[in-house]
Amino acid sequence: MAWRLRGVKSGYRLYYNAKKSRYEVHDVERKCDTLAFVSPFGELDCRLVDYAAYSGVQNAEKIFADIERNNGLISKNAARRNLEKQMEIYEQRRFYESN
Repeated sequence: MAWRLRGVKSGYRLYYNAKKSRYEVHDVERKCDTLAFVSPFGELDCRLVDYAAYSGVQNAEKIFADIERNNGLISKNAARRNLEKQMEIYEQRRFYESN
């Protein structure tokens, strides 16, 4: 797995942080703190390599577009849930006022 990460970027090194029970990818080519990212997956598989390739700086525009799209979906779902809750309150109020 580690050699596949080096195929994405030669400075990537894979470590397991036993204290935090997680996999971390460090970039030894950096001058300061080497932590590049923490694996969002609990186990090692090809998803980590895909994530490393996706999360690179060269994909920043795509990542920001994905974040904006996801935030839009979250807002849309929150608005829908809020409307449903208000309709439920309205129905309860109507029921109690009619009795």
